[in-house]
Amino acid sequence: MTIYFPDVSNYQDTLVIKPATVAVIAKATQGTWYTDPSYTNFKAQAKNVGAVFMAYHFLEAGNAKAQAQHAFSVVGPGVPLMIDFEPITDANGHITGAPSLADAIAFRDAYKALGGNVRAVYLPKWYWETPVAELGLGSPSLSPLADLALVSSEYVTYSDSGPGWDSYGGVVPTIWQYTDALPYNGQAVDFNAYKGTVPQLQALLAADP
Repeated sequence: MTIYFPDVSNYQDTLVIKPATVAVIAKATQGTWYTDPSYTNFKAQAKNVGAVFMAYHFLEAGNAKAQAQHAFSVVGPGVPLMIDFEPITDANGHITGAPSLADAIAFRDAYKALGGNVRAVYLPKWYWETPVAELGLGSPSLSPLADLALVSSEYVTYSDSGPGWDSYGGVVPTIWQYTDALPYNGQAVDFNAYKGTVPQLQALLAADP
């Protein structure tokens, strides 16, 4: 079984979550400076329709501990968190800000130390394989983040054997963001796939005992 669900932020601030939606991922924070104004609304909407909910923090380079404190102050201990681990790009697609693998590890550790429930990491394969000289990660092993569910990103027609399920860094993706423009309640929205049931997704995102 495969389930599908949206990934939202202030870019879809007027979006209404459909009653049949099984899960929602919503942006909560970025860096040390930004709180998404639509976060609390999407969290409440997800609860109202009975959807599994996960927040995400857009990771920036440096200040990992301060970023974790900021994210935790908004998300709190009871909500699963995904690290959005990707570069900042300009209008021409050039990388202007590039968090490192060390930044992601430090953020995870600091967030957990605060009592937060960090469960997943969104890391596009193209960023993982971009050479360090071009402000990418240089294809490192992802074993230091293997405790987190890997969320891949490749925008092609979805299939259960599609390229978004291919492993990289020694880790097989658990969730695949397969489009950034699925029509959903009148808006174009990022959508994800998970090969499993809703209870299995709930268990994946549950806090460690």
